[in-house]
Amino acid sequence: MHKLIFTAIALLVLLVVLVFASAKFYFWQPSQFTADSLAYRLKVHSAIKAFPVWAPIAPPLYLLRVADGAQRSLVAMTYHSELEQDDLLDRIQALGFTCAPALEQVIQCLNKTDSLHEVSVSLSRKKPGEKIRIETTFIGYGDE
Repeated sequence: MHKLIFTAIALLVLLVVLVFASAKFYFWQPSQFTADSLAYRLKVHSAIKAFPVWAPIAPPLYLLRVADGAQRSLVAMTYHSELEQDDLLDRIQALGFTCAPALEQVIQCLNKTDSLHEVSVSLSRKKPGEKIRIETTFIGYGDE
């Protein structure tokens, strides 16, 4: 009888640990991680991994936010590129993005792939002559 009670308690503890670990993983929102990290391998959707990175000066940094109620999941990829603005715009628009100036020194490009997914690319620089900062935001990937 004692063995049965001990086994039941051990299974209950194991179940609680598994539920806690899975909740912790689901709500884990890493930031400032690179493509060679565990967070990237475990949490970043394959469509995001396949998205082009244009001549980065350093590896892109990623930020992940898990869906929360009405808000969809978000992954942001940020880096500086060696390419010039016109070359970047040609490459982005070749992927089907529509681009327009948003603010001074900022160009915003949008591509809504379907009703669940949206990708935007923002090109910015603080001063003329600086390398262009690219921020690509993926919304809704991983929510399905």
